[in-house]
Amino acid sequence: MGSVSPVWLSHAPDPALRRLVGSYVGYASNGGVPGVHCGLPSARPTIVVAFDRPIRVGWHSDPSGPRDFWMVAGGPHAVSVDVHHRGGHHGMQLSLSPAGSRALFGLPAAALAGELVELEALITVDHDALAGASWDERFAMMDAALLAAAARTPSRHAVSDELQYVWSLIMRSDGTVRVGDCANAVGWSRRRLLDRFTAEFGMAPKRAARVARLQASRRMLHGGEPLAGTAAACGYADQSHLTREWVALTGHSPRRWLEAEGSRSTAAG
Repeated sequence: MGSVSPVWLSHAPDPALRRLVGSYVGYASNGGVPGVHCGLPSARPTIVVAFDRPIRVGWHSDPSGPRDFWMVAGGPHAVSVDVHHRGGHHGMQLSLSPAGSRALFGLPAAALAGELVELEALITVDHDALAGASWDERFAMMDAALLAAAARTPSRHAVSDELQYVWSLIMRSDGTVRVGDCANAVGWSRRRLLDRFTAEFGMAPKRAARVARLQASRRMLHGGEPLAGTAAACGYADQSHLTREWVALTGHSPRRWLEAEGSRSTAAG
């Protein structure tokens, strides 16, 4: 890719996909210092399409090392992902809801948990056409590919109402809701909720809540909020508790992540 002005575009998917897919994000930048971006844990499946060169990614501290992908689907993960770059990125990213994993892939999100999978193994997307298109065309082409995937998936592939409700409780509360309250809300025992939730989403309710709180703290820190205020707002006992959680889930302290992040990231995560 030649020298380009940094690009960061957010685009809403087709209305028929809104329940399944978050915003499309297109990004392009170059001329920076090569390094490794820390993609934070996520309770949602994620799709990344790279354009000029493959994206090189791997789980943090995984001895098998990173792999190269042109198009990759990553499942829910409670550890960070290392995104290796040569000073820039050019691609598209989108996250799926749990309902999206079922509707588009015919699989529960748990089937992809902790995995990095070639996207072509799950749905049909014309990479060469995407790479050669304008941003508006790319977004429209991704809409078409996902709508076609949803049309091919049997309607029986759906997340139960109870699990969808608990998922929504955890995400809307940014992970501060109590697991016992979630179980009571759907009339289940804690054990039944644990088993059903983990089998569908790939992580236990408590772990999903930890990831949701981490993501909430990321948004606040990235917006310039101080550590102490972020810890209080996100339900951590104190600033030290916040830092311990970041180190446990990402391998990085929040201060180190902010220093490495610099400006808004254009990589997956």
